[in-house]
Amino acid sequence: MSLVYFIAIPLLASFLMPLYKNNLRLVSVLVNLILAGFVFVFYLQIPIKEYISFDSPLSITFVLDISSIFFIGLFVMVMLFFSIFNLKEENSRAIFIITN
Repeated sequence: MSLVYFIAIPLLASFLMPLYKNNLRLVSVLVNLILAGFVFVFYLQIPIKEYISFDSPLSITFVLDISSIFFIGLFVMVMLFFSIFNLKEENSRAIFIITN
């Protein structure tokens, strides 16, 4: 498993948003549930260091320790609760960027 999933899943979901714009609330809950699952899986494997290097002298280093997983988990849980709360709101589509 790679730490890049914390970046790739929300990014992919945002680029595919025009395809599922009628079900934004459900997709938001689904993405946050997937990320919460990754938080739990990665919590069992900490500390993790992942290096992504290219042919150039630049590289990206992802480091996951107890404090970073705490804040990632906190953010994911707040967004999950917000998404679940937003499921029952009928007129709150204004919080999303793409609305009809």
